[in-house]
Amino acid sequence: MSGPYQDVKRELEQVFCNLLKEKIGVEFKPYKADEELDTPYGVVACSSCRPIAGGASPRGWRAEVKVAYVSHIDEVNSGVHSQKVAEIEDAISLVPQAAVEDYQLQENHIKVAGLFIKEHRDQSESQSFGDVFDVDVGVNECRG
Repeated sequence: MSGPYQDVKRELEQVFCNLLKEKIGVEFKPYKADEELDTPYGVVACSSCRPIAGGASPRGWRAEVKVAYVSHIDEVNSGVHSQKVAEIEDAISLVPQAAVEDYQLQENHIKVAGLFIKEHRDQSESQSFGDVFDVDVGVNECRG
């Protein structure tokens, strides 16, 4: 790397999207993707990312990530939605155990070191039902 890596937020969103899609079989997109998706779908947004003090190499960051899952709700689908939400929670918990190669990126600059699911909340609207996971993530710079 020529200098300190700066785009941790976007790469972290893509890592979560790729790993969740592979584990759950539902399309997950980064928050700023300009695509309309049919339900069910997921969105990953990294709302903040701050360097961890210390200055030692490799660098580290603390990030706040929101993982949202939205599905069309009807009597038949509500059980399926709950099952998918449980699968998503399990998959999020396994992200730190994934190898960097599993991230499916052309270039890897980061490695998820650990995470903590702070909160899980559900919301419903007239035609859809959604769940949001608030996740604190520890990220290290990848070397090599």
